[in-house]
Parts: sequence; C-alpha cells; structure tokens
Amino acid sequence: MDQYFFIPHQAGELSVFEIGLEECAPGHSFSTAFTDRFLIHYILSGRGIFRTGGTEYTLSEGHAFLIGSRYGYYEADKYEPWTYAWINISGDAAAYFLKLTGLSPETPIYRTTNKKAVGEHIYNMLDSARTDGFSFHGSVFSLLGAMAETNAKKPSSDTSGASPAERYVELCREYIHTNYYRNITVRDICAAAGLEYSYLFRLFKSIAGTSPGRYLTDYRLSRAAFLLRETPMSVGEISDAVGYEDRTAFSKAFAKSRGMSPKSYRYSQKN
Repeated sequence: MDQYFFIPHQAGELSVFEIGLEECAPGHSFSTAFTDRFLIHYILSGRGIFRTGGTEYTLSEGHAFLIGSRYGYYEADKYEPWTYAWINISGDAAAYFLKLTGLSPETPIYRTTNKKAVGEHIYNMLDSARTDGFSFHGSVFSLLGAMAETNAKKPSSDTSGASPAERYVELCREYIHTNYYRNITVRDICAAAGLEYSYLFRLFKSIAGTSPGRYLTDYRLSRAAFLLRETPMSVGEISDAVGYEDRTAFSKAFAKSRGMSPKSYRYSQKN
C-alpha cells in the first residue's frame, strides 16, 4: 500500500516537507530538480534506474539516490519495479546532515551495509509521522544517523584528506557550533583544541580566513538573525540564547554586523 504524509513541521534549520512510501508500477518514471530542497529516495525492494549529471545508475534494495539542484530522472524496472521511501528536506542544516550520509549533488548515490537496520528506521519514521513532532523529528534524525553509520563508502578518518591544521580548525568550528549559546571565550576554544592562542590564531586565519574570535561572533550573530526571523523570542531572550550575558553588548554587536538594531532587523524581515 502506498503511503504519503505532508509534514508541516520544522526542526531548527532542518525542515521536513513530506515523506512517503510507494510501490511503483512497472516502468513508472518521474523527473524533477529543486533549488531550495533535497529529495532522497531509499529503495526497499526491487530495482530501477536513476539518471543525473549525464550518468545512469542501476539501483536496487539498499541504495538511495538524491535529487537537489541537479536534474534527476528515475524509472522503475519493468520486471522488478522498486518500492521506495522518500523524504523531502530543506533548511541550512540539510546539506550538513546529508553530507554525513555521503549524499550531495556531486555524489548522489548511497548504499548501506545494513539494509535491515535502515529499513527499520524507514518504517519507524513513517509510523511516527502520525504522532507528535518530537517523535517524528527524532525518527528522521535516527534514520539519517543510521544511514551515516552504515554508508558503504564511509571514509575513514585516516583517508579523509584533511591536513592536521584543517582538522584542528574543524574541531574548533564544531566546538563553537555546539557551545556558542554558552558564555564561551577564545580561551575556551584554545583549551578544546589543546593549542596555544597565537598558534591557533595563525591556523584559523590561514584556513578559515578569519580569527577564532571573529568566527565565534559571526556565528552567534547568524544564529541571532535566524531567531529574529523565525521565532517570537524577545531580543533579551535571543541575546541569552546566543551566548551574550549583556543585552546592550549584543545589540551593539548585531547593529555593527547587520547595519541595524535587532528590532529593526526583525521588522525589515517581515516587510
């Protein structure tokens, strides 16, 4: 039986527009492309073909394919038509989570090493679509996590190609992204990386093009801008939420970065 759910929920910067399950008729085909979202199909059984970027792929159970900014065409096999589940996601965090699974417009094909585990997460996600948003979004993250863990082409940390300097900078970025809402300082970032400030400053500047302190400030203010646009939180609440203990300091930093006060920015985004 085919299933379809429209999901009008959002989880931070990862939005889920729709999910579904379809038992395709022989030769069933479709083509599309998106500018603002990603469409993932995971094959539960059967087989078919997927074409994108001038390449044709023959896919079967345990494979997934991605359609984003590149045109994609897919067609069920005439003798063993596939059954697939799909999920349509968007948001600033969508590309990041997809990258963890190994999917991107440049690498649109995925294969799992554990069909049973991913299949169970698929059906759990479909079942939880009928429940509250917390359970549903938890099931989406669990599915993406399972896909990332069982990615047949998952690179090892030793073959990632990143230099030691790049890994240190990425570690600092992850620390900032995880802890920006706390009253952390550059000293805390140095401690997390285990590096002396002047050395970390040079690394960060050469790879990220900015200083650790500037990156921290810019990230906090980008999160503040998102909260001003997308939530009814007060300026004071947002100041606290992005790691500023002093609301005046937050307002000054925001105005310097965006050219207007937080309240003016919020008003400008609604008009």
